[in-house]
Amino acid sequence: MPAEAPVIVGETPPAPPTPPKTEIHVQPPVDTPVTDKGPAQPAPKPGSAKERMMEDLRKRAKVSSTDSRLSNEPAKPEAPPADKPPVDPKAAPAAKPAGETTPPVEDKKKNPWKVVDEWKQKFATLESEYAKAKQTSLAEAERKDYQTKLAEIQKRADDLETEIRFANYEKSAEYQTKYEEPYKKAWGRAAKELSEIPVKLGDGTERTATVNDLAEIVNMPLGRARAVADEAFGPFADDIMGYRKEILGLLDAKNIALDDAKKNSIQRDKEREAQQKGQLGEIAKNIKETWDKVNEEFLKDETYGPVFRPLEGDQEGNTRLAKGYELVDRAFSENPNNPQLTPEERAKIIRRHAAVRNRAASWGRLHANYVKATTEIEALKKELSQYKGSVPSTGGRQPATASAPSSAREEVFGALRKLARPA
Repeated sequence: MPAEAPVIVGETPPAPPTPPKTEIHVQPPVDTPVTDKGPAQPAPKPGSAKERMMEDLRKRAKVSSTDSRLSNEPAKPEAPPADKPPVDPKAAPAAKPAGETTPPVEDKKKNPWKVVDEWKQKFATLESEYAKAKQTSLAEAERKDYQTKLAEIQKRADDLETEIRFANYEKSAEYQTKYEEPYKKAWGRAAKELSEIPVKLGDGTERTATVNDLAEIVNMPLGRARAVADEAFGPFADDIMGYRKEILGLLDAKNIALDDAKKNSIQRDKEREAQQKGQLGEIAKNIKETWDKVNEEFLKDETYGPVFRPLEGDQEGNTRLAKGYELVDRAFSENPNNPQLTPEERAKIIRRHAAVRNRAASWGRLHANYVKATTEIEALKKELSQYKGSVPSTGGRQPATASAPSSAREEVFGALRKLARPA
């Protein structure tokens, strides 16, 4: 034990010196008079801004310039009116009639600056409450907007997650949560416990087991894995085989999930393809029905129908019309963006498209000219028919009989007959 310090009896340690007492006294400035109510404020200079402001306040308050409330002098007691006796402050207050209330007594000694400050404070409080209420309403509107956007984003995320499950299930959140994370955690638990398990080597020495040792056991067939575990790990062989069983079970679950996802993806693609074919078939059917209906309406139209349908007796016009329909139908069925076309084939398709464009653009003018020409022809026919129906006047003379024109055949035979006459 350490030696104890000796105790000295009878000696008293000297007391520490007492610090000198220091008092601080605050004095007002020498040129400031001191009253019983504190330092008096110096009077404002005549004509100064403060004097003008005080005068304006006195006018607004309807008080004299000597009012003690706006001056620096102490207030003087007011003398009672001559017709009223002085009031004894010690006397009891007189009784008031029933029902009469005492009006609030105005504090005549209240500083007007304090009144202004009070109203400023009330205004600031109301303004703050209004701003707060306004901010609260804006925050509510913004919160609803954010909630709407959040719902849209969540829906989009769910749709993308569903799409990922079919496109690449291994990268989906469901696969990572249900299969990948438990598999990794199993390896992590095994690695932590393997650091406490010894493994026997071929030369008789030992070392700490590692994850690679467990991986070799996991990849072996069951019989060989058991034999190696018994030989290398001894009493810990059952633990190693337990790790092996858990890891292989999780691995099988992963593989089964991926196979199922692949099958579901193939089935989904087939269903989508069939659905798209059905939709395209419905669209094609609707297009054909509408096409036939519209073309039939054009042919039956009273104004434009005669131009679009064949006319009896107009063989040349009907042929031109058929070629026009053939050109347009062929142009509609061709696509110049087809990458399998040669430059010459693409140029011909573009030329046919240009022909259809120009024909369609000139249709309005040509039809207007057609209507105009038809109208003029009908008018001329009508006028000619009037001339044919009338009989010209001969003035009492018989019209000369005009010989009928001979045909070319008759002229030829007449010449031959002349040549055959004997001289």
